[in-house]
Order: sequence, then C-alpha cells, then structure tokens
Amino acid sequence: MNFFVQGPSSISWTMIHEVGHTLGLPDEYTYNRSAASPAPTCTYKGADNPDKSITLSASRIPPAAVGQHSFDNASVMGESGNTNYPDNLFYWVAIEVKKILADEGVSADVKIVAR
Repeated sequence: MNFFVQGPSSISWTMIHEVGHTLGLPDEYTYNRSAASPAPTCTYKGADNPDKSITLSASRIPPAAVGQHSFDNASVMGESGNTNYPDNLFYWVAIEVKKILADEGVSADVKIVAR
C-alpha cells in the first residue's frame, strides 16, 4: 500500500505521526512539565526482542512557562518533522505475528531486525 499526502511538510509529517497512533504507537513527547519532574520514559514490549525503554531528551521546543521543561525523542512519534523510524516502533508487528502463528499452532521466535 502506498500512502501519499501532498502539502506543506508539517501536514505530511502530522499525517504520518497520526497514522502511528492508529497502529497503537504513543506520543514520544511531553511539554510544560514542572522542573522537578524526571525525564519521562516510554517502554516498548518486544515480543522476542528485548523490551526497549526510551528516556525522552530535553526538547528544542521551549516550554510555555518559566520553570517548566519539555521533552521529546528524535523519532517520527516524538519530534515534529522528524522521519526517523527506529525498530521499536515496529515491535507491535512482531507481537501480532507471533499471536497469529500461535493460533495456527506454530511456535516461532518473531523479531524486528533493523537494517
């Protein structure tokens, strides 16, 4: 399947980001957190890959108020305009394939391999 969105790059990026949500991917950003808040973490369950936790980094987008912090991750789910697709964004595929195979009586290791 090919999916093309024409328009300014921000519209194209937003569409791809939102499609990620339809696949169950979380936002990898948070803004306007209090200064005392630790950097948030997202954990992706890996099926047969090891689980992967990502600690969000300080964002280049400034917070709305003094004394607050913003965090994001350099991926399509975290940073506006970023088109990086790390392997953990596809872990859900391995989980679903493993379930389908198990329903058919097939036991298999299913991993996402980055190339």
